[in-house]
Amino acid sequence: MKKLILGAALAVAAAAAAPNIIWGDAASAAAVPVVTSVTPGTGTAAGATTVTITGTDLNDLGVPVVHFGANAATGVACADSDSCTAVSPAGHGLVAVRVTDGVAGTSAATGSSEFLYSLATVPIKNAFSHLCLSEGAGVNGSHVTQQVCDGLADQSWTFETNGTIHSASGRCMDVTAYGTRNGSKIQTYNCLGNSNQAWRPRSGFGALTYEIRGLGSGRALDDTGYSTVAGTQAQIWSFNDTDNQLW
Repeated sequence: MKKLILGAALAVAAAAAAPNIIWGDAASAAAVPVVTSVTPGTGTAAGATTVTITGTDLNDLGVPVVHFGANAATGVACADSDSCTAVSPAGHGLVAVRVTDGVAGTSAATGSSEFLYSLATVPIKNAFSHLCLSEGAGVNGSHVTQQVCDGLADQSWTFETNGTIHSASGRCMDVTAYGTRNGSKIQTYNCLGNSNQAWRPRSGFGALTYEIRGLGSGRALDDTGYSTVAGTQAQIWSFNDTDNQLW
């Protein structure tokens, strides 16, 4: 009789615990979110840009939390586990959009998850030469060269959300003659919206350093020949993960 009573008590206890066991299994089975694209990939520093985040396992455990860098997005909504929308918070620079889905975890920061805020006007300083890019005279065809950093207007650049990099004269950083080959030189020219004036900074190469890649050529903005000489004109070159291509 005692054995029967004990057996019944254990059965009741197991049934009561069953919901917790099922939930625990579901949580452990949920995959960590993966972000494969953020569209659009740019927005204003003030925020309020609605973006579509695509990937996998974005909301397996309910509406996720989305961060642009360290700042939380608002208005997060998911059509399914592969697509969510969110409204960007205020921010600056190049940040990773990361998705946290309950206890499943947080998506990794990758090149596919980057979002570029319109930047304040800044110098572009090379990690190898420690010289700054200058537009010189500020006319069409002005060579973009490395010079000793002095904080003056000719070394001021603005990364716009449309992919252009504006000089203080209002002209755009431009690959001369629509060049796409290694060694094509950099100048400034009237902004025409062409692919040789479109650029994309990419993070992940060390603290506060970026590769700046030409979208028309697929090549990186490069300190020609690892030069440390003021007056050296910048060029594009195949990306090789060296300091003369980091800024």
